Amino acid sequence: MSNRNYHATRIHFVGDSFTVGMYATAGNSYRDKLLVTLQSINPLYGSERWSNIAADGARVSQQVSQLFGVFRPDYDAHVIIFALGQNDSNTPPRTNEQFRQDVQSCFDYVKANTRSFMIVLAIPFQPTWTGTSRAAVCDEYNNILMEEALLRDFYYAPSWRSALLPSGISQSGDVTAANASNTDGYHPNNTGHTQLYNALWKDISGVLTRAMRRSTTRSVASGRTSATGRGTA
Repeated sequence: MSNRNYHATRIHFVGDSFTVGMYATAGNSYRDKLLVTLQSINPLYGSERWSNIAADGARVSQQVSQLFGVFRPDYDAHVIIFALGQNDSNTPPRTNEQFRQDVQSCFDYVKANTRSFMIVLAIPFQPTWTGTSRAAVCDEYNNILMEEALLRDFYYAPSWRSALLPSGISQSGDVTAANASNTDGYHPNNTGHTQLYNALWKDISGVLTRAMRRSTTRSVASGRTSATGRGTA
């Protein structure tokens, strides 16, 4: 990554509890680790705005009614990192058709209303999902995320699918009682957030430079508002 050619001073995350940083102690979420890395390369990375629209339990389907509040075209982010989808697979899961429609609504909004380059992350699988119906659902969701991202010239980062290992799930004792229950068995602990960070950095370390070399001649559309204006996903 060349710090002569690229400054990502406005980075915006859209995600669920993993992006909130639940079950990580201060400074140990994957976002915290990513910011430290970016600023170690160049202090300007993320310095103007490092924003996060995320909530525990957030789904792609929930974003469609509040697109302005979620994707914030007024932030004029250089990069949007989209990390949603796993909660859409909760019972009853969104059908593939419903999930695709939700993803299309979100991605089309970003394409039409912002100049942001979007990085779409694969849904992270739990180590216990192998061979389950939920794994089959989320594999289909990941295919949809990849297809719809590439259709819009966004980047799809695949490595989160297999990033989490058993040691990364919140039972290993490296989370404090104030931040997590050691019997949660689902959310990543500090080790898990390191696993997520490592997988993300492997995917995007070279992509960020290319992202900001793309054309930015598209103007930001105006006059469109969200249905709710809520600030969290």
